[in-house]
Amino acid sequence: GLPNERPAETREIPTALGISDTEITVEQFGNFVEDTAYVTEAEKNGTCASLSNGRPQFNEKLSWKNPGFKQSESSPVVCVSYNDAQAYAEWLTQKSGFKYSI
Repeated sequence: GLPNERPAETREIPTALGISDTEITVEQFGNFVEDTAYVTEAEKNGTCASLSNGRPQFNEKLSWKNPGFKQSESSPVVCVSYNDAQAYAEWLTQKSGFKYSI
């Protein structure tokens, strides 16, 4: 993997929770960006990756808006970091009044 990928961890969840039945879509993430003027880490640092000769490689021209392959508004958002996802969850909490986390 790439240096910005973390190893999987096992965690215990002590309380009940709900889980989204779908991934966050390009449209949903776009609404967040439009509402907050948020700039993803990949957009700032060029850390969106694509495969080159079967190996992941950072490409500063790619981002969630243009990941290097065709997407629709209903496609899962890609090229977002843990911090980007956390910012989205905090925004969604404020917008909805329900607590969201990743």
